[in-house]
Amino acid sequence: MARGWRARFFVFPRPGGGHAAARRRSRDAVAGRRAVYHFGSVSLIAEPCRTATLDAARRARDLGALVSYDPNVRLALWPSADAARAEILAQLPLADVVKVSEEEIEFLLGVDATTGAQQLLEQGPKVVIITLGPGGCRIVTARQDVLVPGQPAAAVDTTGAGDSFVGGMLLQLASLGLTPATIVDALSEDGATERVFTFANRVGAITTTRRGAIPALPTLAEVQD
Repeated sequence: MARGWRARFFVFPRPGGGHAAARRRSRDAVAGRRAVYHFGSVSLIAEPCRTATLDAARRARDLGALVSYDPNVRLALWPSADAARAEILAQLPLADVVKVSEEEIEFLLGVDATTGAQQLLEQGPKVVIITLGPGGCRIVTARQDVLVPGQPAAAVDTTGAGDSFVGGMLLQLASLGLTPATIVDALSEDGATERVFTFANRVGAITTTRRGAIPALPTLAEVQD
C-alpha cells in the first residue's frame, strides 16, 4: 500500500501445497509443547491453511500453551470487509493475548480503543495490547491499563515493525514461562509489564530504521545494547 511518496509491496501465498505443509508443521510444533503459539488473520482467509491454523491453536490450548493472536487486518485479501470482520472476531475465544491497533478496533467493533479493549477481554483473551506506532503500546487486562512509551527511532521504513514487535513480546513472555493461568498476575507484578513491552517496543523501533522486513530484524544483542 502507498504511504506518502513511497510504495510498499506485500506478497501473500495462495492456497496450495505450502498451506498443507503449514498444517503439518503447526501440528508438529504444538506436539512439541512449545510455550507459545501465535497466529494471524491472514492465515484464516483460505483453506486448508485456515483449518490447520485453528486446529493448531486448539491443540495448543489443550496443552496449556499461551496462544497469541494478531488480527492484522488486510482487507484487500478478503472477499469483503464483512467476511473479514466476522472471521477475525469469531476466533477471539481461542486467544490469551491479542495485539491490535486503534484502527483495527474501530473497524472490528466500531468503538474507541478503551471500550474496544474491554469488549475484546469479554470475548476470552486475558491480555489486549493496543499498538500506538511511535507512541508505544497500551496493555489492558482485568487488573491494569498501562501505557508503555515508544522508543525513539529515525524511521525509514515501517514494514515489519508490527511483526517484530510481536516477536519481541512473545520472546519476553516465553522467557518468563508465562501460561494462560499466570499471565495476568505476572504482568501485574511491579515493573513486569514495562520490562516486557519496553523490550518489544525497542525491537519494533529498531526495525523501522532499516529497509525491508526480514533484513531489518535486529539481533538480541542489538536490542539489549
